[in-house]
Amino acid sequence: MDVLIGNLQIHETNKNQEIGKKEIKRDKSLALIVTSGDTSEDDEDTSYLTRRFQKLVRKNGGFRKTVNSNRTANANYVKIGGEKDKRSDLVPEKSGRKPVAYYVVKKALEVWGDTSSDLEESEHPEDASMLPVKDDDVIFDEIFAFMEKFDDEEAEKEVTLSDFKKNLHVYFVKRLRNLAVVLINSITELTTEMDVMNNSLDMFHDEKVALVSQICVVEERMMVMESENLELREKLSDNCARGKSEASSLQLKLETSLNTSEIKLAMALEINDQLERDLVSLKDELKKSLK
Repeated sequence: MDVLIGNLQIHETNKNQEIGKKEIKRDKSLALIVTSGDTSEDDEDTSYLTRRFQKLVRKNGGFRKTVNSNRTANANYVKIGGEKDKRSDLVPEKSGRKPVAYYVVKKALEVWGDTSSDLEESEHPEDASMLPVKDDDVIFDEIFAFMEKFDDEEAEKEVTLSDFKKNLHVYFVKRLRNLAVVLINSITELTTEMDVMNNSLDMFHDEKVALVSQICVVEERMMVMESENLELREKLSDNCARGKSEASSLQLKLETSLNTSEIKLAMALEINDQLERDLVSLKDELKKSLK
């Protein structure tokens, strides 16, 4: 981070000298605080790139420190200011990192655009110093290659509703399109699930109707069986009553017949006794007559 800031400061100085020679008036403000007055598309892009730059630096621990020939060639210029320049070259405190990152990205965008325009406007491109341009190319290639890699990693992540709510103020058309795709897919999935649920509900409703009809048939059969059972009970009770009455009458008849038979038997015994007595008397008379 400190190497990048130093390179950008050196490039700023060289660019100011070239602009002074060409008498082109440009605004090279070194303000480190982001103002909230202008909300144009360029400022939004710069703010978005600043946040992305801070995020990827925090995630990956900064850029790879390489040997910078431009910094070596301009070492005397860096050392002129003494302690003040050394302090400006240090890593800023936590509270000042966001403005510095904003400044770095903003100046990177400005220099990136100014470099191409200056090369087109220059009448003698062979006289221009190629060292700062080469150094800038290396720096910006590293910046945008790093950010492109980070974008690829971020593109693999799905955009969710919570991410949308959290980062609504920084989303652009690309993010909103990704969110729209996610929402459309979610709506499609929900619609499919709803159709499946509706079909299931229809099937359950048909099964319910069939079960209700079967229950009605079973209830009718139960009512018929209950009526038949009641009739059988009535018949059984009638048969029991009738059997009891018939048994009683039969028993009465049997008892009457038995009594009659006993009486007849007693009378027959008496007659037999009488006949025996008569027979004895006849024998006696017969014996008397034979004498």
